[in-house]
Amino acid sequence: MSKKISMVEKRVWLKEYDEGKSQISIATKYKRDVRTIKKGIEEAKRERDATFARADLLKEALRKHNADLMSLLEQLTIVFQPLPISQAIPWRKFDEGSLIFPGGKAQYEIELDARVWNVILDIETETRWQLLLEHLKHDPLPKALNAWKKTLSSHIESRMKLKQKLAELLRSKTGYQLENKIVGNRCLLTSAVDHLFDYLLIYLPHPDGINRLVNNIVADNDTGEVKYGEGTTLAIARSEEEDCKNSIISALKELQKTKATDTLLTTCEIHRRSSDKASKAIEEIRMMGLVPGQCRICRRLGM
Repeated sequence: MSKKISMVEKRVWLKEYDEGKSQISIATKYKRDVRTIKKGIEEAKRERDATFARADLLKEALRKHNADLMSLLEQLTIVFQPLPISQAIPWRKFDEGSLIFPGGKAQYEIELDARVWNVILDIETETRWQLLLEHLKHDPLPKALNAWKKTLSSHIESRMKLKQKLAELLRSKTGYQLENKIVGNRCLLTSAVDHLFDYLLIYLPHPDGINRLVNNIVADNDTGEVKYGEGTTLAIARSEEEDCKNSIISALKELQKTKATDTLLTTCEIHRRSSDKASKAIEEIRMMGLVPGQCRICRRLGM
């Protein structure tokens, strides 16, 4: 029985054949039948073609894997936008303790005997997210993202506390109760808290912001209403329109001096800085065009 020819020898034949030697000269050199040389070269070619095809498949798989992870980073950039001024913030005891913002949500939960806003991103439920975290084990981004979550949690908390303080001052200054709809001749509308709070967020950062805000509060003696501008009704105060207007203005000016306002402005700035830091970490990866590190998928692909 003839000895089986190894693939190593067949690869040598293919190499010499590719270099221009004829099958006859190779057969003469290695003392083999020409038919054996021809068959061996064909087998080596098939092996090489299969190797190249597999390499191309692996390269394409890794390219797609990197593209998937890069698309997650693109989605993440949406999250690092400032929390909208019009973002609904729960502030009453019976309000649902959650809010949805672009790219995620925050849930008011009990943690270590205290209530905190737990921030969860939409993409965190995806399997790809866990793979991305494996890649970024030694990258600054995960740490920056955790810091961003904490600052967002603190900022949401400060908005909620300031809104609660606003409602408290409006009630105490006017002596009116907050109502969801007009009740009787004198009441504050719950929507007034929402409207005034949104305007507060616009005007507070400006040195003369409160004065600009209160200048838009007017008493309408014909309708018995106190309004913001020409259309938004804040309170019903028939025969007490001016007094109610002045009480609302007093509440807003007092609110400006409270610790709750200072905390809001501080958390807003801290959150802005953390957003910038996280955005920079993402931008550096995007500039590379390649997600650093490895994950279990990479290892299964032979990386």
